[in-house]
Amino acid sequence: MNAFIKLLILLCSTISIFCSTQPKEKPDLLRVCYYTVDNPAPILLNTTLCTHIIAGFSVVTNGVLDLGNDYKKKLYFQTTDLKKNNPELKVLLTVGGGGSNGGFSEALNSTSNRTKFIISTLATLGKYNFDGFDIDWEFPVWNDGIKEDKSNFISFLKEFRALSTFYAHLVGKPPPLLTVAVAAVQNIITSSYDIPGMAKYETIA
Repeated sequence: MNAFIKLLILLCSTISIFCSTQPKEKPDLLRVCYYTVDNPAPILLNTTLCTHIIAGFSVVTNGVLDLGNDYKKKLYFQTTDLKKNNPELKVLLTVGGGGSNGGFSEALNSTSNRTKFIISTLATLGKYNFDGFDIDWEFPVWNDGIKEDKSNFISFLKEFRALSTFYAHLVGKPPPLLTVAVAAVQNIITSSYDIPGMAKYETIA
């Protein structure tokens, strides 16, 4: 596994086609909706109301992405199955949420830990047919006082974009979308986020 990841990183650093995406035409209006998968049941959702559904919430456990119990995993399958009713619909998986800052700092604090988390995430996105990944970390630096969170978050976004794009080329699928939920309070924004850095790697389409 380590040798494979090193190969991915090496190829991404030398072959630009694998680590870049071409701009796509975007719809006039994006209607992005957060959705907790057990309230209401996925089958009850009107798939024409939103262009994007961000379903959650998964968590970080021991440095990897964790969807929860078998019941919740079944609901995630049912949520992505909604695309059968509306092929234009995009469904993303979100991790974190209110009060769920635990696990992020440790999972993103080194290249090896970030790679471990990214690989677990890509495997989950593929298995459950998600179109992208949303990070709702509340909040880097602000809650735990670890100043490195801010730069580690940017490193994660950069590495996720590179590895996920290369992986998408290998499997013949579009690269997963990458979004971040952030705070609206100015003090938290200043403390937690490098907004220009984040903007380089986030995507929504």
